[in-house]
Amino acid sequence: MLKIYALRLYEGLFLAATIGLAVGALAPYLGAGHIRAGMLFTYPPRIFVSIAAAMLLLRQLRRGQRRLAAVSALAAVLAFSQIGWGGRTLSARVATAASGTRASSAKLTREYTLLAFNIHNAVGRLDEFSQFLEKERVDFMSLQEVPEHSRKRFVDALTNYAIFHGDESLEFEHDDWGPFASITGIRRELLAENDAVAVDTAITQYRTFATEFRVHDTDLWIVNVHTTKAFWLHDDLSGIFSRAGYKSAWHFGERDDLANWIDAHPGDAVIAAGDFNAPHYSTNVALDGLHNAHLDIGRGPHLSIPARFPIWGLDHTLGTERIVFTEYRLIDTGLSDHRAQLVRFRIVAPGTT
Repeated sequence: MLKIYALRLYEGLFLAATIGLAVGALAPYLGAGHIRAGMLFTYPPRIFVSIAAAMLLLRQLRRGQRRLAAVSALAAVLAFSQIGWGGRTLSARVATAASGTRASSAKLTREYTLLAFNIHNAVGRLDEFSQFLEKERVDFMSLQEVPEHSRKRFVDALTNYAIFHGDESLEFEHDDWGPFASITGIRRELLAENDAVAVDTAITQYRTFATEFRVHDTDLWIVNVHTTKAFWLHDDLSGIFSRAGYKSAWHFGERDDLANWIDAHPGDAVIAAGDFNAPHYSTNVALDGLHNAHLDIGRGPHLSIPARFPIWGLDHTLGTERIVFTEYRLIDTGLSDHRAQLVRFRIVAPGTT
């Protein structure tokens, strides 16, 4: 009798796993990401969900469990499609209809290059990083995880760039959580001698800040994004559960603040780039009025962390309608646990859309 109960429990666990994976694969389509509890189903790496469902599928086919196999097959396919496949994955000359329309009917600036990178305070290899910037002819940098105590070393090493950060004299909601750990760099030759650069600090009440400047008679905003994680991962299990509501609310709140900031800048050329700590289909990334560089013009799956064997796409580059992305690559520089985003783009001149 005990053996029968154990067998039933064993099969019950596989049934529960099948249902759980199916719910997780369907969750993004059901709008689960719009509620905080839904992140438990929408944020786990899709590559894991797809592989786990495929393994269950094989087991169920061997055992003749056709209905369960159909559920697992659906979960595997849906999760696989949610990895975030670039717009040029299947063809070398595919671009989004929106980008194509803008490119054909509008006056565009020359092509610029942006590097968005959670560099993980790689102060010991800044010479190597500087060489990489010159090799790729990077015009703008959006760097995360540059602590205040390391900032001067970055400034001293990256002399070809004017470096900007948030105003440390300001007070805001999360100003006691180390919010000044990001910097934005602009290649000096692009800034006219008397051009003013405006910095909008803590636009999401934390690390994310925006920098506005003028390049070749065109204004451009670069929003350096680094939101808090959706889940607390720094304590034991009790800390994870006790802070779950606080962290998820904070994470969601940053999304709303960023959306409000975007709405307050209609018609502007804006690029939001950095570590969103959220997958591409989440509400924290799927922001109205912004299109995704990888989904427009990238190739292959969107996987950015961990750098060596990435399983999760948490780093993104988004642009408003006045931004036309021409290239998007994720690069393992060997400097961080994140892959760097190398983005090339053009700006639609005002009044020509």
